[in-house]
Amino acid sequence: MPAPRPDRPAPVQPRDATRSTMTRSLSLALAAFALLCAPAARADEAHDLAVYGAFRAMDARVATIGYRLATTNVGLCDQRQPATGLVLSDVALYPAKQRAAAARAYSLGDAAPPVFVAAVAEASPAYAAGLRTGHAIAAIDGEPLATIARHGDGDYARMAAIDGAMGRWLADGELVVSVASPTKTVAVTLDGTPACATIFQVKASASLGAAADGRYVQVTAPLVDFAREDEELAAVLAHELAHNILRHRERLDAADIDRGLLQEFGRSARLTRATETEADRLSVWLLAGAGYDPMAAVRFWTRWDKERGKPLIASATHGRSSTRIAAIEDEIATMTAAKAADPAARPALIAGLPRN
Repeated sequence: MPAPRPDRPAPVQPRDATRSTMTRSLSLALAAFALLCAPAARADEAHDLAVYGAFRAMDARVATIGYRLATTNVGLCDQRQPATGLVLSDVALYPAKQRAAAARAYSLGDAAPPVFVAAVAEASPAYAAGLRTGHAIAAIDGEPLATIARHGDGDYARMAAIDGAMGRWLADGELVVSVASPTKTVAVTLDGTPACATIFQVKASASLGAAADGRYVQVTAPLVDFAREDEELAAVLAHELAHNILRHRERLDAADIDRGLLQEFGRSARLTRATETEADRLSVWLLAGAGYDPMAAVRFWTRWDKERGKPLIASATHGRSSTRIAAIEDEIATMTAAKAADPAARPALIAGLPRN
């Protein structure tokens, strides 16, 4: 659910460094975000610590809400993957001058292995097993992560290798994670939970926006902060998850729509706007399926207009908030009536999707 113009970011672009259910890279973009938040002089460690501390909290919120949406609604997804609720990162992804602050923010111990737990979704297998933010991960399924064969060079190489191995590690729906401490290494076995095949990420950015590309859902840090209530953030993530479930990126690519500025005109705008309406409608069912109040989406857009102001010119691809609110309220009424008649009712939007 990208923010209305002019804040809407470019669509998510797949990145080798973030292609697993467990890994999320803050990347060097986080350094740029820190500088945007800093005084004219370089941010000191206290400032860096505050920035990384805020990201730690955002990682946890998005991991928990995304896991809940993806697992409870797996029956509506034709593309699935096991989920453990574990989000990993690599110290190499943090600028050298900010690593001490990042280590403190994520509670990393001295001389810990480079790969660590950045977030754990509540109520997930990883959480139940006792894994927590800051735990150092020495190996997965017996493969040492510090020396894993790298995919290319650069800061992302190790995470790219972990990403590449993730499908193999999760093939049987189970992971054995070796958690390291200064005195011992403990093996923790995680059973994956069936989930919609989507990876949820917080994006380091100065703008408010969210996007989905069929595999990933990214929400920018300022938008996570704007969605003060978890139910409002769930509404944002549910909308983006709906894009992935309905294969909107794939469908728009097949329709050969224009991207960028030209997407705001003619056929490209009309087709894109139709997918946005579909995502708004399906998000109602996803929120309800996960136990959230579907009216949270209405509250989000109402507060958006109140606090952010209405755009002078509505986006041709997304429409005005009032139009979106009307569609959401209409779908809530449709869902309520359908479930009253049949508690197992499913949204009409997914009727044509293949099932696994």
